[in-house]
Amino acid sequence: MIRSKLWIFAGVASALALAVLALLRPSAAEAHPLGNFTINRYSRVDLYSDAVRIHYVLDMAEIPAFQELPQIDTDGDGDLSLSENDAYLAAKSKEIAANVRLEIAGSPQTLSVLSSTVGYPEGQGGLRTLRLTLVLDAPLSGSDAELKYHDDNYADRVGWKEVVVRPADGVELKGSSAPANDVSAELTSYPVDLISSPLDVTSASVSFSSSAGAKAPPVDQTNEASAATPKEAPARAGGAFASLISTRNATGPIIVLSLLLALAFGALHALEPGHGKTFVAAYFVGVRGTVRQALGLGLVVAVTHTIGVLIIGLVTLFGSRYLLPERLYPWLTVASGLMVLALGVRLIAARAGGLAARRRFASLLRRGDWKFKHVHEHDHAHLPHDSAPPWKSLVALGLADGLTPSPSALVVLLAAISLHRIGLGLLLIVSFSVGLAAVLTVVSLTLVYARRLLDWASRSRGLFGHLGQIGPVGNGTAVAVLVRLAPIGGAFGLVAVGLLLTIRALSQTGLPIF
Repeated sequence: MIRSKLWIFAGVASALALAVLALLRPSAAEAHPLGNFTINRYSRVDLYSDAVRIHYVLDMAEIPAFQELPQIDTDGDGDLSLSENDAYLAAKSKEIAANVRLEIAGSPQTLSVLSSTVGYPEGQGGLRTLRLTLVLDAPLSGSDAELKYHDDNYADRVGWKEVVVRPADGVELKGSSAPANDVSAELTSYPVDLISSPLDVTSASVSFSSSAGAKAPPVDQTNEASAATPKEAPARAGGAFASLISTRNATGPIIVLSLLLALAFGALHALEPGHGKTFVAAYFVGVRGTVRQALGLGLVVAVTHTIGVLIIGLVTLFGSRYLLPERLYPWLTVASGLMVLALGVRLIAARAGGLAARRRFASLLRRGDWKFKHVHEHDHAHLPHDSAPPWKSLVALGLADGLTPSPSALVVLLAAISLHRIGLGLLLIVSFSVGLAAVLTVVSLTLVYARRLLDWASRSRGLFGHLGQIGPVGNGTAVAVLVRLAPIGGAFGLVAVGLLLTIRALSQTGLPIF
């Protein structure tokens, strides 16, 4: 009875503790906002006495810009000429304007394009980003009006989506569902406190009176172009690692230093929240792992992460017409969570079976006939020992952690292709993966040796006699209790983490479930 209560208490306590820990730290989706995948949109609705103007900004991060550039560079020479830019702007402006809906007093408006500019700020790894700016216009008649605005462009893509409404001098704003001031400085500076949960505003409803308002000024295409395109893209996570691929004068010592830095960046990446340390720790607490298996786990994580980068890179290059690469991430996270959950359930089942076998064996001892049955009949289950985890489970654990590769590693791969440095790019990705796996290996080794230290402490104090190994803990010390309950707690903790990962993954953008 005492053992059963301890078993239940350990499981519930550890599951609750790990659940609270996982809820307090950023989720996988929050830790990886997929900045390099984003297509960001900004609309500023300017209200004048004679017109409504839409200042529209489209900002493509490195990966979608990489996919878009072949549509601009029609001759494939790598240089974007003035004629190629003009042809792209003419087609893209019409496409964007057609997907912007503006209603004034319930009447749909046709928007004309007053100006259009496109630029290519430098992003991570020497890759270009794309920034397109439009000024759209609709005439306005009458003094009092109600306006509805909605942006349907790239509705299926992740990214920052912001709408602001700004009245001109003299225009009275009676009501607006959108603010008058933006928070991203027209997609040039994203607030740090909102980057993990970006704005998702694509509509605005406005009522205003423009009778005493200023008229719309003329549009200066030159000023618009000079003010519209910054030289560099907004900073995103992983930029330091991605910059290694664009290092000039890649001599032997520089390449060695770059690989060492990539190794360090991978380790730092693993130390960030949401990179498998919690469930790896829970698993190695729940089993009696060995040094060899801890090293094997690191190898599986490194290989899986590298292969994941290559697969998503192939999807980006050849399959994005059929499957957007950022749509793979939520599904990969779901698969990771389910793997962790399955491992936890399997571990609990193994512990429960071991407890039942120990009880049967203890019952035979109490009857006093255990020796006879053992020698002659041999019909009972042997006392299960805390054996090392099977390699299949370790491979599954490594897959669960390495399934979702870092977006910055994908940027390195695409930059390597663009700069014709594929060999260096692959070496950097492998080094990054090894650094990431090294942290998880250290976590695993720490728990392996901690378990051995606790076992030694228990034996050295003589806490476990022949009967004590199979019966209740009794009056054992805290060390003995910890040794007995840690594997049970680890099993329940693994289930808790698996459930949280799965639920959070299913609630991510891109999964039509919630």
